[in-house]
Amino acid sequence: MLRIPYKRNHIAIVSSLIYRRIEPSETAAAATLAREVFDQFVAPSYQPEGVTEFHRYASADALSQRHVSGHATYVAERGGELVGMLHLRAPCHVAMLFVQSSLQRSGIARALLASAGDANCQFTVNSSPNAVAAYERLGFRVTGSEQCVHGIRFIPMQRLSANDRNACRSASSR
Repeated sequence: MLRIPYKRNHIAIVSSLIYRRIEPSETAAAATLAREVFDQFVAPSYQPEGVTEFHRYASADALSQRHVSGHATYVAERGGELVGMLHLRAPCHVAMLFVQSSLQRSGIARALLASAGDANCQFTVNSSPNAVAAYERLGFRVTGSEQCVHGIRFIPMQRLSANDRNACRSASSR
């Protein structure tokens, strides 16, 4: 079960992990983390065009440019090392969510989403086909069929806001 992190100055600390917005000097490290996890888990099921497109999108330069245009990146840090990253397109679209392979299924992705969104945020994501089950464990539901754009295969998904999820739980327990 995820404990609600204590927030102070937009920094959330859960156990030995720190969840916060990225510093400009960390953009290259976040891009490297995203590419490494993508290459390990997603790239094997993509055509070369999709791998090239993702690498372009996840480059440090592209990430920095999107920060200027309103995107936000949150990171999970442990012992000075970035172990997770969440890149959001305003207001609540998950553009990238990656956790170091050795720490997957440990609550880092859930905590990144919690540190980035508010109770009214209905997150959306275009999930790679192999990540659908992971997003479902995070409360997302499929909203459309698989698509492919520029070689990037994805399935649209959405997660209800915390307020809507709580309302659904209350209604189902009546």
